[in-house]
Amino acid sequence: MYSIYLDLNIFDRIEKIQRVSSDEAEPYKFLVHCLKSGDFYTHYSHAHITDLVRAYKPEDTTKLEGHLKNIGDLSNHVYICLSEVMLM
Repeated sequence: MYSIYLDLNIFDRIEKIQRVSSDEAEPYKFLVHCLKSGDFYTHYSHAHITDLVRAYKPEDTTKLEGHLKNIGDLSNHVYICLSEVMLM
């Protein structure tokens, strides 16, 4: 099992996998397969949440909810953070 860090853009592309060409979608489908089969695992971080908050629009929470669900599903809701205590 390998741990990989996915940039928010990768999470976003996986979320939109149905809207891209099959050639472009193939590596993302393989990545999803590896995550779901347990060959790879990933997590999300403070950076992902910060990026989502910057794009947040109070009048449309459905996009944010969709992004959070996608990230949670792919990461099994595993959050990684470094606290100041850990860095000392």
